[in-house]
Amino acid sequence: MPGKLCLVVLGYCAAMLAWWYFLPVPAALVLPIIALTSALSEFLFPVTYTIDASGVSQKCLPFFHRQIAWDDVRRASAGRDGFFISTLRIPSRLDQFRGIRINPRGNDAEVRAVITERMNRMREGVVA
Repeated sequence: MPGKLCLVVLGYCAAMLAWWYFLPVPAALVLPIIALTSALSEFLFPVTYTIDASGVSQKCLPFFHRQIAWDDVRRASAGRDGFFISTLRIPSRLDQFRGIRINPRGNDAEVRAVITERMNRMREGVVA
């Protein structure tokens, strides 16, 4: 993804220049670096997904960990960039905060099978 990485670097540079223009204090440049890095952490760093009997979890860096138990899943959908698991029944703007987007990278069939099985169990009212 060199093209996307180039855009990210340009974004960082633009943020630094704008921040320096409005607040020319060298120590203050740490704030936009932290904000941008945390916002782009899923793009910049490797993401590990775990699908097991308890639910779906997503881990990126030691401090970013999100988990959804199967009991809390209300909606699952498939798209061109992977699968999306959410705790909300209907799509909303809160999806990015209340769900997990899974990018299977090669094992789409297995991930689809597990998610479909779990969603069918949920519809039938079967627990575990």
